Amino acid sequence: MQNIIVAFPKAEGGRKLKNILTQSGWYVPATVVSGNQTLARANELRYGTVLTVSRLPDMTWIDLLQNLPEGFSMVILLPENQMENARTVLPDASSKRVTFLPLPFVVGNLLESIREADHRAETIRRKDKTRPRTRSPKEDAAIRQAKQLLMDSRHMTENAAHHYLQRRSMESQDSLYECAQKVILMLS
Repeated sequence: MQNIIVAFPKAEGGRKLKNILTQSGWYVPATVVSGNQTLARANELRYGTVLTVSRLPDMTWIDLLQNLPEGFSMVILLPENQMENARTVLPDASSKRVTFLPLPFVVGNLLESIREADHRAETIRRKDKTRPRTRSPKEDAAIRQAKQLLMDSRHMTENAAHHYLQRRSMESQDSLYECAQKVILMLS
C-alpha cells in the first residue's frame, strides 16, 4: 500500500477526503493545499498517489503532473463537463499515470480509482527496485561518517562497521543511508 497525498485547495475538504481514505485502510501521510506543498511531499516520499482537483491555488493538475516524480500516479476529481477536455489535454506519455473521477463522486468509485493508481505506483516502484540505485555524494558521506563513528566508538574494523550497517538496514527495512543517519544521531 502506497502513500497518498491529498491535495485540495480547501483544508476542510482535504481533511474529509483523508478521513474517507484512512477509514478505508489507506495511509495518507500528507494533506496539502497547494501544488508546491504537494511536490515537496512527493519528492520526500518518491512513490505513491496524489488525489487532487483540477486546479490548486498555485498550479493546475497538468503542471503538477509534469513536475511529479515518476513514481507517482494521480487521481483527479473533475466536474463531468470537464472530463472530455481533460483527456484531450493529457500527454500520451502520462496517460497511464492519471485517472479522472467525475464530481460529485461515489465513495466506492473513489476507492477503486485509488486502488488502480496504487497498483500502477506499486508496479513502477518494483521496476525501480530492480535497477541498481546509485548513492548521492551526501549519502556516501553519511555512510562513511557512520562507519567511522562505529570504528572509533566500538573498535570495529571498516568491514565489520559496514556489515553492522547492512544488518541494521535489513532488520529495520530502512535504506543503508537512513540507517547511517540513525547511527550518526546515536553516536555523535
